[in-house]
Amino acid sequence: MENIKLPVLLSCLSVICACVLPLSAQEPVESREPVASLPDYGEIFEIISNQLPSISEQDLQHAALQGILTEFQSQIELESNSLKEGEEQDKQASIAKMELIAEKIAYFRLHLISKGLESILREKIESFRIENGAEGIVLDLRYADGSDYGEVLRLAGLFLNDAVALLDWGSGSQKAVVASPSIQLPLVVLINESTKGAAEALAGALKLIEKAAIIGRPTSGLAMLRKRIPLESGHVLSIATGKVQLADGTPITGKGVGPDIEVDISPTEQAAYFDDPYGELTSKEKESNTERLNEATLMRRQNDSNGTVEIEINVPPEGEQESNSQQNAIVDPILARGVDLLKGWTIFNRQWNR
Repeated sequence: MENIKLPVLLSCLSVICACVLPLSAQEPVESREPVASLPDYGEIFEIISNQLPSISEQDLQHAALQGILTEFQSQIELESNSLKEGEEQDKQASIAKMELIAEKIAYFRLHLISKGLESILREKIESFRIENGAEGIVLDLRYADGSDYGEVLRLAGLFLNDAVALLDWGSGSQKAVVASPSIQLPLVVLINESTKGAAEALAGALKLIEKAAIIGRPTSGLAMLRKRIPLESGHVLSIATGKVQLADGTPITGKGVGPDIEVDISPTEQAAYFDDPYGELTSKEKESNTERLNEATLMRRQNDSNGTVEIEINVPPEGEQESNSQQNAIVDPILARGVDLLKGWTIFNRQWNR
């Protein structure tokens, strides 16, 4: 953390006292253990300043602010405000990454849920569907954040025909904003412990209305209504002022959103796979990946008195199969699970509708 001058510290303290303490008294965001009586901060500050001249006043200010931000990290964030408002808005309303994977699956990685994202996402999904014949969608919300809960209503509305109640962030249950026609492609949403704010609210809303399979790890539970207060230093103090919950009363704040299919993987491994989902496979990963691909290419038969239903997948020659699978294999376990699910859905849907 950069050095913070005393006026900034005092400004932060006054804002925190005005916003966070009343919130804690009326409706705490999270329960806290009782704190034993402590000596006065000013007294400690003065003693340290007099007895330890090697510690500067600036060092003490820095440590005090760092302690405040750490102690109340779920309720208080100190943000840098390096972009102008218009520039920030332009950057936010975009898709971080999009590509066609596994031949006919449209992959979208979102970084920040903000105003205007719904119209951009609708346009790109339609483009993949019409131009590339996309048969499924992966919406990657890992490491995504945001505070625009109104945009969540519009994003979820992409997949709905009716305006059903989705979220409550302090003003009663709010309904999805539906714009016809709705998107009918099967949807998988990827989440992890770093899915926060409006991003985890979107995952929760899509799970509530059963319009997506949620895969990955439980989200952070940091979805909150926030007030952003500019400081003289150019920083912005973000204060939690209210809770967020699903329309059925299920809390997101403090609880997070659990996946339908949980993948056991460490945060370090997740970050590495997220940066390079097609990374070089280790010998162990190659063995695991080959097994998964071979299972996916098996012929499945269902024999009954009415006959036989067969699902066949063309398998390339052995040497060619090994080369292609290693070159294009997705080694990110969470993404791979989502892709397999969509492939399976597409295959069985085709057979069912024959």
